[in-house]
Amino acid sequence: MYHRTLATAATPPAPPFQPLKLTEQDALLVHLGTEASAYWRGLEVLAQRQLLHLCSSLEISCAPDGSHAGASAVAAIRDASRAAGLHVAELRHDEVAERCSRSLLLPHTALALLNTDAGVIRAVDAAAALRAMAERVRVMFKASG
Repeated sequence: MYHRTLATAATPPAPPFQPLKLTEQDALLVHLGTEASAYWRGLEVLAQRQLLHLCSSLEISCAPDGSHAGASAVAAIRDASRAAGLHVAELRHDEVAERCSRSLLLPHTALALLNTDAGVIRAVDAAAALRAMAERVRVMFKASG
């Protein structure tokens, strides 16, 4: 029998979407996140509902040539993504504005990384689907506390 602690009234609700973390600074973690999307697709087939919503991600550094943590993080994300085999496009401020219908205006010094392989997990739907699948095979949940 499998026991799991259930959320209590004091537990804040989970956000409806959770990022499928491809914006890591470690190539192995990026690779594992990429591979996980195939498993989420398999769970979608079993659950007969959408659990993963693919969408692009945009990592922005307003001063990519600086020595601050933001510039270092964006460079590390770029390098890790490329090492994991993802194609990330480096966009200048004007390219970001063009792709975002001019709704995102950045300083002229900005650099953005566009990853078209990113996505978000529909966390509430995923939790409900996984619980339903577990209950179908008679997993029992017991509240503790």
